[in-house]
Amino acid sequence: MQGEEQVTQEEEQMTQGEEQVTQEGEQRYTQGEEQVTQEEEQARHEEEQRYMQREEQVTQGEEQVTQGEEQVTQGGEQRYMQGGKQVTQGEEQPYMQGEDRVTQGEEQIIQGEDQRYMQVEEQVTQ
Repeated sequence: MQGEEQVTQEEEQMTQGEEQVTQEGEQRYTQGEEQVTQEEEQARHEEEQRYMQREEQVTQGEEQVTQGEEQVTQGGEQRYMQGGKQVTQGEEQPYMQGEDRVTQGEEQIIQGEDQRYMQVEEQVTQ
C-alpha cells in the first residue's frame, strides 16, 4: 500500500511538474505573442508614418507642379499681353503715319488752293 501511495504521490508530483512546465510555456508563449503584437504595431505605426511622409511629399510635389504651371500660365499671359501691346502699337503706327500723310496731303491741297486764289486775286487786281 505504501508503495502504491508513493507511486501515486510521485505521479501527482509529475503532474504538478507538467502543469508548471505548461504554465511556463504558456507564459513564454503569451509574452512572445505580446512582444510580436507590439512589434507588429510598431511596424504598422512606422509604415503609417512613412506613408504619411510619402503622401506629404507627393502633395508638396503636386503643389510645386501647380506653382510651376501657374508660373508658366503667368509667363504665357505676360507674353500674350506684351504681344497684344506690340500688335496694337504696330497697328497704331501705320494708322498714325497714314493719318499724318492724309493731314499733310490736305495741307498741301489747302496751300495749293491758297496760291491759286492769291494768283487769281492778283490777276483780278491787275
